[in-house]
Amino acid sequence: MEVKFDNLKCYVGLKGKPPIIDGEWPEKVHRDESDWTLEDTFIQDYNGKHVHLTIAKWKNQWHWWDSAIKGDA
Repeated sequence: MEVKFDNLKCYVGLKGKPPIIDGEWPEKVHRDESDWTLEDTFIQDYNGKHVHLTIAKWKNQWHWWDSAIKGDA
């Protein structure tokens, strides 16, 4: 698993595979107050892992973004 993000960009992928996420945040984030974890998932017929990103927005914390990554639906 490869996860890299800073105040403006986010990259999530598996080494040697195309990225799952590779783009910009809609707004600037606090990198030092943000984090990620790899967690086990046990939902009905699915047992696996998922990446959990916790992002601290730079401003307007209560403002909803139109998307998690700029330009996505």
